[in-house]
Amino acid sequence: MFRIFFATDVHGSDICWKKFIAAGDFYKANLIILGGDMTGKALVPLIGEKDGTCTVDFQDNRMVLKKPEEIPKLEKRISDRGYYPIRIERSLLEGFSPEKASEWSNETFGKLMIERVRSWLKYADQKLKSSGVGCYVCPGNDDVFNIDEIIRESESISSAESRVLEIGGAYEMVSTGWSTPTP
Repeated sequence: MFRIFFATDVHGSDICWKKFIAAGDFYKANLIILGGDMTGKALVPLIGEKDGTCTVDFQDNRMVLKKPEEIPKLEKRISDRGYYPIRIERSLLEGFSPEKASEWSNETFGKLMIERVRSWLKYADQKLKSSGVGCYVCPGNDDVFNIDEIIRESESISSAESRVLEIGGAYEMVSTGWSTPTP
């Protein structure tokens, strides 16, 4: 029997991506499909202070990290939850005009999304290459168009965006990341 594992809305979470990639083997599925919304939704600045500490507002908590070795642990926690940690010095941040802050934020956010998707595809290529498990990814309405091109570079993942695909010889699948406007 042909088995399909379907998931959606990993929203940038490293943990969810790794579980998705492992799902084919775990559930004995022939095909795994991610139905959209791969990327995360926010930057989390780790602000370097003059006194050498690092201030972070994350999940309704303000943290002050006093030891440099605490930073990578928190960055991993942030990434595991689907956000994008970014280190920035307070002096640079305070020097931004509102327009410059917005420009920096958008540019940085886009860059980090692309980096994460590239690292995920590399991970997937290593795990899926010899597994016999097929994989389709369908970018969603929360994903930027730039990731479509990056997905097409993968050796083990196929983009399902705007395609009609035959699945398991008995089914067809069509996917589009577009959606109607929401409130």
